[in-house]
Amino acid sequence: MQSGETPLIAAAKVERLGIARLLLAHGACPDPRDGHGMAAADYLPELAAHVEERRAQAAGGGAGTGQQRQQEEGVQWRRQVV
Repeated sequence: MQSGETPLIAAAKVERLGIARLLLAHGACPDPRDGHGMAAADYLPELAAHVEERRAQAAGGGAGTGQQRQQEEGVQWRRQVV
């Protein structure tokens, strides 16, 4: 990784949407920018929709706490992988 690059930006740069989504599900902030002024969604446009969805869920509260949602998403992710 380069200076100022977060794990989320690194995943986005190499187009690893699954890893980027997992990082977001576990609390990675999508807002930091790298040394070129670019955020993760700038490198991986498919990630932008997921980021907006996560923000809408956070703003709306949704069912359960953030930790409960993360656990539920982790279970869903494991089901998809297996």
